[in-house]
Amino acid sequence: MKTKHYNVFVIGSRIAGQTAAEACAKNKLTVAITDNREYGGTCANRGCDPKKVMLQFSSLLEQSNRLHHLGVSKLPKINWKQVQDFKKEFTQKLPVSIEDRLKELSIDLYHQSPVFISEHEITVEGKTITADYFVIATGQIPRALNIKGKKYLETSDAILDLEKIPKSVSFIGSGYVGMEFATMLAVLGCKVTIFEHGPTALSNFDALLVEKLIAKMEKLGVAFIFNAEVSAIEKLSKNIRIKYAVNGSKKRHKSRHVFNTAGRVPSISSLELEKANIDYNEAGVVVNDFLRSPSNKKVYACGDVSNLSLPLTPLSRFTRPHC
Repeated sequence: MKTKHYNVFVIGSRIAGQTAAEACAKNKLTVAITDNREYGGTCANRGCDPKKVMLQFSSLLEQSNRLHHLGVSKLPKINWKQVQDFKKEFTQKLPVSIEDRLKELSIDLYHQSPVFISEHEITVEGKTITADYFVIATGQIPRALNIKGKKYLETSDAILDLEKIPKSVSFIGSGYVGMEFATMLAVLGCKVTIFEHGPTALSNFDALLVEKLIAKMEKLGVAFIFNAEVSAIEKLSKNIRIKYAVNGSKKRHKSRHVFNTAGRVPSISSLELEKANIDYNEAGVVVNDFLRSPSNKKVYACGDVSNLSLPLTPLSRFTRPHC
């Protein structure tokens, strides 16, 4: 197996990873970066950015509905295929442009999830890589739900790629990702149901504001089922059936799609961090105030995968190790 050495090897091409790689390359260090999906990560390809493109259409429709007969005489109709085509104008070109920009800085690019084999080595694409320092910037992925029939659950990626607005959808989890998409689909005419295992939505947000938001969403037709214990997901001919219980009372619900929006977890399970003596917990890779791993001084972690991070892209841009 061939061996190659770099000053810095970055794992993950999201905002935090890009920023770290570019800064190190500009400081004349030899740098490589890898990603097992499209370069640019979640926010750019299947998260914040395409979501904002799509949300502006539901926002336009909602505003028009409020102003109907107050100056807006005819409500607009949304052509969803055109919306998707418009979104793709942004997302399809992005990975290639990011790769080109990194190559211009003489950064080597890989396209596979690496595995640590020691404190200073990884394997990727059939090569053994050594580095003075490793930067883990793999972000987060949807939290897996341990329920029967979980293979029928879809993630937010699928929402962004819907070919048409479905008649009905259900969300399991009421974090801000689910609440945002639920609002968008409800405005666009979809029947939306949100299942939440707790007593309210958005548990980490101000209770008074959450109460007002829930009331507004209910006016849009969104149904909330709190204290719901989902036990199984079943595939029917056209719909997906959810089996759940509220206070011990067993119930069923059908919708065309069921989305898992029960939160996100650090994307580290495939890295085999134990072999590199890299400590981690449920919040992510354990780091100090300088984003350095206390258990392996050769390793830094930044962005959403760090245990100190807040899941915000603007923060990820600035929370990176300094080269």
